[in-house]
Amino acid sequence: MGTINQLFKNKKISNFYVTAGYPDIRTFKDILITLSDSGADVIEIGIPFSDPIADGDIIQNATIKVLENHINIEKITVVLKSLKGKINSKLIFMSYYNPVYVYGLKKFIALAKSCFVSGVIIPDLPFDEGKVFYDLCIKAGLDTILLTTSVTDPERLKKLSRHTTGFLYFVSVLGTTGVRNSIPLGIISKLKEIRRMLDLPLCLGFGIKSKESIKPFYRYIDGVIIGSALIALINKNMKNKKVMMSKIRQFVQEINKALQ
Repeated sequence: MGTINQLFKNKKISNFYVTAGYPDIRTFKDILITLSDSGADVIEIGIPFSDPIADGDIIQNATIKVLENHINIEKITVVLKSLKGKINSKLIFMSYYNPVYVYGLKKFIALAKSCFVSGVIIPDLPFDEGKVFYDLCIKAGLDTILLTTSVTDPERLKKLSRHTTGFLYFVSVLGTTGVRNSIPLGIISKLKEIRRMLDLPLCLGFGIKSKESIKPFYRYIDGVIIGSALIALINKNMKNKKVMMSKIRQFVQEINKALQ
C-alpha cells in the first residue's frame, strides 16, 4: 500500500492535473509550487504523449506544445528532483502506456520513485491487461489508480478494486476530458452503488470546473480531479505570470473550500 489512500482519512481531497512542462519548464515549476502552496492535496502530472486518446482539445493542445518543446520523461524528472522539499502535495504520474512500455516498466517505476511520485494513472491500461505492471507498482509502494465509469458492471468493479491502492477514479462521462456546462446527474446512482460495494476512496473527474460542479455529487465522493479547467485558466493568463499564479491560487482555494 502506498500513501495516497491516507489522505482520505479526515477529508475530501483535491487533485489538480497539469501537463508536464506546460507552458514551459520555468512556468511549470512555478505552477507546481503554487498548486502545492495553495493546498492542492494531489498534483497529477501528465507525461506528454502524441496520441492522448482520453483527453479533449484543451489538454491535447497543451500536450502538442510540450512535445514541440521536446519535453520528455528525463526532463520532467530533472524538474521534479529540483523541487525536493518545495512540494507538499502528493504527486501522481498520468501517462498512457506506450511511453511506459517503451521506457521499460521497472525503469519507469524506479524513475517515478526517484522523483517523489506516489502513484500512477494509466488510462489506456486496464487491470486485466496490465497485471504485470500494476503488480510491480504495488510491490514498489507506488499507488495504482484505476478508472471506472457509469457502465462498469458490478463484477468488473469488484475485480478492478483488487488492483487499486490509491483511489478509484470515476469518469463522469463517456468521452474525453474537457470543461463542460454540466455533469449528468444520472451518475449519482452509480456512485451510490460503488459506495455500497467497495471500501475505496472515490474521486470524480472529467468535467469538474468549479465549486458549482461539485455540489450535486458532494455526498457521494471523496474528492475531485480537475484538469482542463486548470489548463484553460493557465491559457487565459499566459501574458501575465504573476496574475496566472494568483488565479491558480484562488482557484485551488475555492475548490478546497467547496470540499470542506
